[in-house]
Amino acid sequence: MKSPLSLFILFIGIICLFSCSTEKKPPELLTKDTLKQKQIKLLKKKNFLEENENIIYVYSLSTIKNEGILLTDKKLLVYNKESTDKELFENIFDISTAHSLSAEENSAITVYRKDDTEFKAEFLGGTDADGRFFIKLKEIWRDAIAKNQTE
Repeated sequence: MKSPLSLFILFIGIICLFSCSTEKKPPELLTKDTLKQKQIKLLKKKNFLEENENIIYVYSLSTIKNEGILLTDKKLLVYNKESTDKELFENIFDISTAHSLSAEENSAITVYRKDDTEFKAEFLGGTDADGRFFIKLKEIWRDAIAKNQTE
């Protein structure tokens, strides 16, 4: 007969086996409506948002505190613990996207600025989050170009 301690350890092991999965949940696109007020305050505290800016999407593989890709009605911003890169739509010359249908390969955005510099953002492949983000990004950017041409 097994001791109570060994049965307890076995029980804990079985619970961990079923509940401690190593699979990552696919990232979601958070919107202004699905973000918590605490998260919006964090983005403002990091000076990622101006008062007159509207959040369209926030994409993050972990937590928005550590890293993310922020799409607003005025700019695209990519950040992590080490760096932040952003650009207003009016200063973007071109945007290229590479959508991956496989989880083995990341999807990506490359932003080409009018000053001949560029930056990239990567998305987990094999999800529809990147495709929805890409479509909205290009839509907002094209609207910004059209607006600037009429002014």
